[in-house]
Amino acid sequence: MQVKSRAWVKNAAIVFLALMLVLTFFSNTIMNYSLPEVAGKYAQYGPIQTAIRGTGTVTANQSFEVVLEETRQIAAVHVKAGETVEAGQLLFTLEESDSDELAGALKQLAELELALNRKLLQMQPADYDSENRDIAHAQEDLQALIDKRDGMGDKLLAVDAAKATVKTASDAAKAAANRVRALEKEKASIEGDIANLGKDDSFYYEHLLTAEVKSLLEALDKAKAAQEEAQKAYDKALEALNNYEPSPGGSTADALMGQITAKKDQITDLMVQREAQKNVAIRAIENDTIADSALTDALIDYNSLTGSTTLDELFAVGQSVGDPATKTAVSSYYSFNSTIAREQSELSNLQNDYKNAMDTTGGDLFYKQQVAAAKSKLDKAIEATKAAEKTYNDAFRLLTNEHKKKLSAKEDEIEAAKEAQELVDEALKEAQAALADAEAEAGDSEEQLNADIKAKQRAIEELIFNLSKKKDDDHVTQAIEGLDLEAERRVISEQEDLVKRLREKASGVEVTARYGGILTSVSCVAGDKVQAGNALCGIDVAGKGYTTTLSVTNEQAGKVQVGIIANVGNRWDNTVVELIAIRNDPESKGRKKILEFSVQGDYVTAGQQLEITVGEKNQEFQCVLPNSAIREDTDGTFILAAESKSTPLGTRYTAVRIDVTVLAKDAYNTAISRDNYNYEFIITTATKPVEAGQQVRLVD
Repeated sequence: MQVKSRAWVKNAAIVFLALMLVLTFFSNTIMNYSLPEVAGKYAQYGPIQTAIRGTGTVTANQSFEVVLEETRQIAAVHVKAGETVEAGQLLFTLEESDSDELAGALKQLAELELALNRKLLQMQPADYDSENRDIAHAQEDLQALIDKRDGMGDKLLAVDAAKATVKTASDAAKAAANRVRALEKEKASIEGDIANLGKDDSFYYEHLLTAEVKSLLEALDKAKAAQEEAQKAYDKALEALNNYEPSPGGSTADALMGQITAKKDQITDLMVQREAQKNVAIRAIENDTIADSALTDALIDYNSLTGSTTLDELFAVGQSVGDPATKTAVSSYYSFNSTIAREQSELSNLQNDYKNAMDTTGGDLFYKQQVAAAKSKLDKAIEATKAAEKTYNDAFRLLTNEHKKKLSAKEDEIEAAKEAQELVDEALKEAQAALADAEAEAGDSEEQLNADIKAKQRAIEELIFNLSKKKDDDHVTQAIEGLDLEAERRVISEQEDLVKRLREKASGVEVTARYGGILTSVSCVAGDKVQAGNALCGIDVAGKGYTTTLSVTNEQAGKVQVGIIANVGNRWDNTVVELIAIRNDPESKGRKKILEFSVQGDYVTAGQQLEITVGEKNQEFQCVLPNSAIREDTDGTFILAAESKSTPLGTRYTAVRIDVTVLAKDAYNTAISRDNYNYEFIITTATKPVEAGQQVRLVD
């Protein structure tokens, strides 16, 4: 059983391998037939013909067309294309009838005259009798209303007098109101001055100070300056005493003095920061989003010159009812107060320690006397500063009180003005009531009559305006009609002139040649109707010669020169083609030139095609391929070589790109150059498009 099992496995493996071999063979065969089939050749040494070739059309140097200026019927044609005619020779005979242009012009002239006569009959003169009658009736109605209103008599006079009284009272009320507003403005100015006097910075109130107060302020500044100088002298004497041969305890006093100085600086910085935080807290209260009435009232009273609310009281209310931002700002301010109090306590302790240290260590009597003298001067300077400050503050307070008195007087003046305004307003009300009584006594008919009169006046104005507008419109219409008539008459006159010109230039029945030459074309036959402006025939003027041109590249143009004789490939007569000019090709934007040739010969006519070869010569090149092998893309010029590779199933071929430079080219072959030249098989044709890297198969 084991032997049979092994044999079955062996046979199955053999069958599987055989099947795979067959499938591999057929798959490669099928793939080969699906690949592009290519043909090619090896590059070789050979010649390139560099002559310039092209086909040019012969044109006459001077030609003209026989053209009719009117539409006519052709009766007979006396010539045919290719004939030579003489100047004055009969070419065509025309029918004896008017031209279509003349007939059309006569018809249009009749239509224009008919339209003008119809318009003259339809025009009517303007009539305004109906409008004038309506205006006269409306004016009669208006006069009746006016007569009825004028009969009101004394009642209307009483109403007019009451209206005058109301106007006088109204003017007085306006003047009183303006007086109150002016006084309120003056009061606001005084309040602003008082507010500026209450600020810490003299920048806001310096312009309000009197000469006496300004002199006291200057004296205070001088006293403060003297106090600063005395303080400096005292500090200097104290420093000298501390530095004089200090005893063992002297170092302790020096250390304590350093700590005292540092502590003072720290307290000064904290006070500056506290002042800034105070302003932040006040702005937070002003911008408080809750706007509690207690907080608002406290803020107004604090800012008022006569208010009694202190800063601590304002901040207490803000910390109680303010929004989170207000509470935070006030808490920060109080935090600075606590910190400053603690630092000042520490400063007092340091100063006591310093005094004890100085009493313990002693010092030189001279320096102590210096310190005592400096301290005496400092005390006097401090007292002088306090006295100057008190004198200034008293004077400043008096100045502030004077402004407050002005404010009080202004408030009294405003109160009196308001009382006067109330009296004037009451008089206005009484005058208005009197007017109402007078109008009531006169009755509503007077008011209605005035309204009716105004309405009738407006109606008459509208009728007059409409009549005037109608007259203006009719005047414009008549002017436009006059212009239209003038324009139509002018058109008729122009049409008559056209008919006259057509009759004067009407052709006879014979058409002759202006110049002698060769008929290049005849465009009509007997019986044709030729439209105006169309050519009957074309004539090349005899004796003026022929030319032809070729468009070539700038490089090709550089290989020839004027005077060279070109070869004509499709003529075997005595035709001679000579290069007479080389000029720019205006349509090539400077990339090409035009070669102009003169053409001479017994059988040369306009329209002939000449195959021209000029500058012919051959040049040998090392690497020449058929033109079909040369390819181009955006990266440049290249060729494809079939590169072979051996495989277990045969030789495979792959297209490989090789970049090249074109040296010369003729109708069949191209000379190229390339780097690292090898002897490759170059693809020239293929059954399908081929790209670099693609597998191909060679033609069998």
